[in-house]
Amino acid sequence: MSLRDHVKWVQLASYPKSGNTWIRHIIGELAGLPFEKAVIGGHRYPISDAEPIVVNGTTYRFFKHHGPLQETEPPVSIVIYIYRHPLAVFISSLNQMRIRNRRDAFIGGKVKTVDEIYHDGEMGYYFDRYMDQGGWEFYRFSPLTRTWYEHFDYWERTSSSVKKLYRIRYEDMLQDACTTFLPIARDLFNKGLEDLRVVMESVDAKTRPDGVFYWRREAEAFRDYLTEAQIQAFEERYRPYLQRMGYLPS
Repeated sequence: MSLRDHVKWVQLASYPKSGNTWIRHIIGELAGLPFEKAVIGGHRYPISDAEPIVVNGTTYRFFKHHGPLQETEPPVSIVIYIYRHPLAVFISSLNQMRIRNRRDAFIGGKVKTVDEIYHDGEMGYYFDRYMDQGGWEFYRFSPLTRTWYEHFDYWERTSSSVKKLYRIRYEDMLQDACTTFLPIARDLFNKGLEDLRVVMESVDAKTRPDGVFYWRREAEAFRDYLTEAQIQAFEERYRPYLQRMGYLPS
């Protein structure tokens, strides 16, 4: 067996603002590395720069990417796919646009917080835009993963193209992060539940809500900003996807 055969590429995949930084922190703690080094950002750095992480004779190289399955040598064999309620993504992305000072994304080029948008009565404009576009135009990293629902579709189809695909739902992590992440910790890092509890304590200290990047770690925070009519309209338009994602009953 060649050295090449011992290398396993792992892609952390998600639509933007679905919680991948949280997962990167967990992997970093398990690997004993800063999260940016343990799982490099594939949009910012060459994927080939991914740090080798050796566990029981197997070398893993992790990277995150919001687009489709990336080309590596050998090919990516493991995918960790994290997804989140698309309306939670909507609200979180508004906060991210404010952090990044994306004037082009705001009405009249005036950057505002989510609360300011809400109190100024402008949430409907952004909601309609997000619902009609299926996401944001600046998150379209590939024709295969343009919208949040095409992103979800793509990774459902791609599960048969890799040896292992782990699906993580953000809301399940909120409810019980240790149990949700245990299969990955066990399979890739040979760690058990007690090990993971220690890891999560450290990660929680580093990622606790700060009102900025780690804005609100809550399920359904979008209900504080959207009307029931808006939520119902979204659910009606995207019901089949929300059912498949586990957010609406089948």
